[in-house]
Amino acid sequence: MASPLDLLLFGPRLAMRLADDIARFADAAESAQHDIERLRRAVEGVREEVSGVRRATDQLPGTTARMADSFDRSNDELNALREELRPMIRQMDETSDAIQRLEEEVGEVAEPLRPAAQRAGTLAQRIPGRTKPDAD
Repeated sequence: MASPLDLLLFGPRLAMRLADDIARFADAAESAQHDIERLRRAVEGVREEVSGVRRATDQLPGTTARMADSFDRSNDELNALREELRPMIRQMDETSDAIQRLEEEVGEVAEPLRPAAQRAGTLAQRIPGRTKPDAD
């Protein structure tokens, strides 16, 4: 059984426990309020970021459409240029082939003359007088 002192102090002890519980609730409420405020600021920051992304992406459809049109025009211009250059390229190939054939023909004609040209050069060196070009 409880002592008379315990019964006498029951009211004040209950009041103190109640006051402690109320203080803990107040501390918890204050802590929750700080957490809620921090969360609110974080959500506001996310909202601002999303708004910025939205503003930036709102311009994309028009920009990509303009870029697509520009690429289409560039492709058309490149195709037209390619068609203009094809005859020139064929002509350059034909000219290159003709030059190569001429080079071969000149070589065929000049090769048999090489020994005769060397003998003529040797003979010209033996002739007295001025037969050599001036050395500059």
